This record gives sequence, C-alpha cells and structure tokens, in this order.
Amino acid sequence: MERLHSQQPKTDTLPAVIPMVVYAGSDGRRWNRPTRLADLIDIDPATRAALGDCLPNLRFLLDDLTTVDQSALRARNLTADTLLMMVLLATAPGNRHLAEELWPLSDDLRALWTAPTGKAELQCLIRYIFIVSETRESDLVPLIEQLGPEAREIIMTTADRLRAEGEAQGEARGRAELLIVQLSARFGELPAATVSRLRAADSGLLDVWAVRLLSAGSLAEVFGE
Repeated sequence: MERLHSQQPKTDTLPAVIPMVVYAGSDGRRWNRPTRLADLIDIDPATRAALGDCLPNLRFLLDDLTTVDQSALRARNLTADTLLMMVLLATAPGNRHLAEELWPLSDDLRALWTAPTGKAELQCLIRYIFIVSETRESDLVPLIEQLGPEAREIIMTTADRLRAEGEAQGEARGRAELLIVQLSARFGELPAATVSRLRAADSGLLDVWAVRLLSAGSLAEVFGE
C-alpha cells in the first residue's frame, strides 16, 4: 500500500490548460461556429439535456487568421518559424503571388534557415508552398536563393520530388481505373467500398490484384480474402 501511495501525484490540483484554435478559412471565410466545446459536441437534444453539466463546457480561444493581415501578425513578436507558418496558413492556398508577399519576411526566412533545424524546416515550408499555392518555382527562387546555394537546391529538389510523386500518383490512378473496369466486366458492378479501396491503393497492391484477376474465381479471391 505504501508503494502505491508513493506513486500517486503529490498535488491535488491541475495545471491551467487554455485550448486555442488557429483557423485559416478557405476563400476568406471567417469562423462561424461556436467557441464553446459543449456546443460543438454532436449529440441529440435529449441526450444533451440528460448529460447536463457532465458535458465539458470550456471555451477555447480563437485565432481567426482571416481577420488578421501580415503586419498584425508581425507585430505579435512571434518566433520566425511560427510567424512564417501563420502567414502561410493565411495566405498560401491558391496564391499565385505568394513569393511577392513573402519578401517582407526575408529576415524571418534567414532566421529560420540559420536555426539548428533550419534545413528541415525550410524543406517543410517549401513543400507546403508548392502543394497548396499556385506560385511558380521560378518566382520563388529569387526569394530563397538569397539564403545561399544550399537553400536554392532545396527548392529544386523539392519541386522535382513533388513532380515525381505527382506522376506516380497519376499513373496509379490510371491503373486503378483500368482495374475497376476489368473487375466490373468480370464480376459485375463493384461495391462502392471496393472502388474506394482500389482508388486508394498504391502501385504495389494494384500489381498484386491485377495478377490475381487472371485466375480468380471471385472478387474475394482477387483481394486474397
């Protein structure tokens, strides 16, 4: 009993925990939902009434980036990585001119780059930009190459890697659609879950299923079930 007692916390209080939601709505749409957790829980009115005060009812702080411009973010005295992350969340999606908007943050980019984990963080930043924005690689190069040749190389290799990934995904999607047609011709209309499974599969699985189709007597046999 003494051993169990010694393993218990030495305090009967809890630390203060203040939840925060950072919101960056698409197309500039502002947050229009409640900011109390209890109001976001998906239960029917009768259950809500029965549970009463047992439902967590804390209010979270909301940082709606659709209402904040870059100058206001810079005034917050954030670390370089946090500032860049928040600016990108607010401005990157679908942006054709992101490189121009990031020039005022050149000093913050340099601070990010010179940090101990700067290379990895810049790779993540560049990857995010290429995935969500419509900014061209050539527009981004002048901004990043001021950090040095290694930073420029990150842009080039990240862009090349994303292009290769896109080509591989496109090839896999084409092969999945072909296999859907072949399976449908052999076994009839496929269940929606099977179609989704095929479209989500990687090239390796698609190869396995395509080979099994040659001799399978049922759809289950194709999937090894």
